[in-house]
Amino acid sequence: MQKKLYWVLLVGFLIRLIALNQSLWLDEAITAKVVSQYNLFDISRFFSPLDFHPPFYYVFMKLWTGIFGLSEISLRMPSVIFSVLTAYILYLIGTKLKNHSFGLWTALFFLFNPLIIYYSQEARMYSLVTLLLTCATYVYIKLINELTNSRIIKRGKSTLPVFIFFLVLSIWTFYGSIYYIAGLLFILILKKQYRTVGIVGAVLLLSTSPLFSLISQQMNNARTSLLSVPHWDLVLGKATIKNLALIPIKFAIGRISFYPKYVYYLAAGVWTGIVFFIAAWGVKKSKGITLLFIVPFILTLLVSIFIPMMQYFRFIYTIPVLAILLAYGTHELHEEKQLRLVIFSGFLFFSLIYLLYPQFHREDWKALSKALPADQSVYMILPSSDPLKYYAPYASFRELRSIGQEYVYEKSLYIIPYTSEIYGFDYKSTLYKSGCFIKKTYIFREVQMEKWDCGKIG
Repeated sequence: MQKKLYWVLLVGFLIRLIALNQSLWLDEAITAKVVSQYNLFDISRFFSPLDFHPPFYYVFMKLWTGIFGLSEISLRMPSVIFSVLTAYILYLIGTKLKNHSFGLWTALFFLFNPLIIYYSQEARMYSLVTLLLTCATYVYIKLINELTNSRIIKRGKSTLPVFIFFLVLSIWTFYGSIYYIAGLLFILILKKQYRTVGIVGAVLLLSTSPLFSLISQQMNNARTSLLSVPHWDLVLGKATIKNLALIPIKFAIGRISFYPKYVYYLAAGVWTGIVFFIAAWGVKKSKGITLLFIVPFILTLLVSIFIPMMQYFRFIYTIPVLAILLAYGTHELHEEKQLRLVIFSGFLFFSLIYLLYPQFHREDWKALSKALPADQSVYMILPSSDPLKYYAPYASFRELRSIGQEYVYEKSLYIIPYTSEIYGFDYKSTLYKSGCFIKKTYIFREVQMEKWDCGKIG
């Protein structure tokens, strides 16, 4: 069984190398900017207050890129490694819950999940926090056994400090992990382990107290963004029916979407129904595990009434729990081996569609940067210009929102309209009123550049 596991992990690692050098998108470019422009201490002092995440991931990436550089592959490789390590920990969890075969299938359901493969190729904190919380879950299972055997604790062999260590690191990596931690503590409360809950809660408060001031600054900046950027809440994720429906769909098929839409909806709906029908059968054998899957969604939904954050990618850390539920569910139903092969094959199919077809890859800023004019200004929303600054560090960009507020003496204007709708700036109306018209549109994957012909704008 160990030999099979190593082959599974190796294949899982190799498949993540496909298209790993695709173009960085906006958030990944922000990661590159942070680790290239700030030192270790300035990350938390000057960048983090303007961001919406804690600093640990950026600090780690600063150390990593200091050794391995700032290429797309270097920036993404930690997420690849974190993802494969998570699969290994899931194998250990599955083995502890049932047996080696159960552990191997649990690892497979996670390792080849299409959404996991997508985010294991992204230079962001989601793969890291998934690893940390999965490690916490593994230690947590051992801790539960210890709490029922007081002799272990009396011998000073408690795993409680290790459990707390992973929880603290997860909070310093991604604030949303607190909802998963709430699920862990809720189960302890149900088991009447009040003393343990008190210890964990107290240590978490003390160890994360330095973040309180940072969170306050970030909340103030978030409120300012919501006021100054008219449609920023769409990026954060309102608690809408659409956003709620996207969570199970993306968990089942990943980030792909295609036309005709009715075919997409049919395929996505059927496959999502199969996946979650089988997972639902796993609930019968793992009610505690099920709480770890449900509690984060309920708490986030409640918080989203006040602060929008209902985007599916914020729940990546629950997919290991989904993998466990799928392993339990296939075990409960008849034709266990065949059902497991169906789930695995479906996940692999959708993963390969994403990996092998470039139209499903990230925004192609790399190609756009090669089409930039050499001797003319390019207008775009400057807070969204980090991808082009990564690929074209010496290019000149001007603020798109300045059009109509200053005199521009150029017959041709190049405009990248990326995020202009989110910022609520209708640049087209301004240019049309000034007698300008679109002469050519350069289309790349999910981004474009427009060439406008016009005279004096004022």
